[in-house]
Amino acid sequence: MTSSVSPSLDPDQFMDRATALLAAPAVVGPADGLDPHALLPLYLADGLLEAVEWANDGVGSDEAACMWLAALRWHRTVTGAFPPGAPEPLTRMIDDELAALRPTAGGADPALLTVISRVDMGTPQRPQHDDGAAGWALLCATVPGLLPHVTPGTRRKLAVDAAALVAPRSAFDAAAVLGPAVFEMLAAPDPLGALRELGEQAPEDGTGARLRTAVSAAAGHSSAADAASSHTAGAERMLAAALCGAVRGTAALGDGWERRPGAAVVLAAAERWRRLVFAA
Repeated sequence: MTSSVSPSLDPDQFMDRATALLAAPAVVGPADGLDPHALLPLYLADGLLEAVEWANDGVGSDEAACMWLAALRWHRTVTGAFPPGAPEPLTRMIDDELAALRPTAGGADPALLTVISRVDMGTPQRPQHDDGAAGWALLCATVPGLLPHVTPGTRRKLAVDAAALVAPRSAFDAAAVLGPAVFEMLAAPDPLGALRELGEQAPEDGTGARLRTAVSAAAGHSSAADAASSHTAGAERMLAAALCGAVRGTAALGDGWERRPGAAVVLAAAERWRRLVFAA
């Protein structure tokens, strides 16, 4: 990857929406705690940020592997340990700060913990051969949309790679349209138009139906919390909130969101992302 970006892209607008995309899942969680699922996209974004850091140093990296190693760090943050037999990547900036907030594995989807506990990385070529944690695949697939310096095809590939970490092949078609669409929401003068176009592009399958429902909720509400309230399942709630943030920016997060658990980490990570990705 390289770190060059289009000169017409507005970094302030892009990063306001990107910050909201990452912060919204936590905002719709419990007011006095930190939902462990809300941290997963933040970790995957940190994995991609590590790949950008390598690229800026002139060193190539495997972006999918960086996201997988970040998912293993998520596992350690919410359970206290890496999965037995899995790689143990080095600690990065967000790890100690998020661990100190004490997100608990007790509230985490057992299927998600199980699939990330496996020693082998799930890939599009070797996906998980069961249901995996398909509900969380789309939330993971939003993360490559944060990359402004790659082609739509690369965002599409990385979105499928992200989905494959936690879900079987049935989630890949929806992930493939979601990754590039998120970038359009973050960058476009008409983000709501990009969101509605995503709903039209969603495949006619079960995961596509989940995506269309989240798109409808995000398009119909001005706040992430209200968009999330249209759903009962945690994965769909967080996806609707994230998409609402992607099109409406931090204004969708409500007053005082910066004081919510984990918000300071999101803000610090977003600032680091901005410095590296939008470096001259």
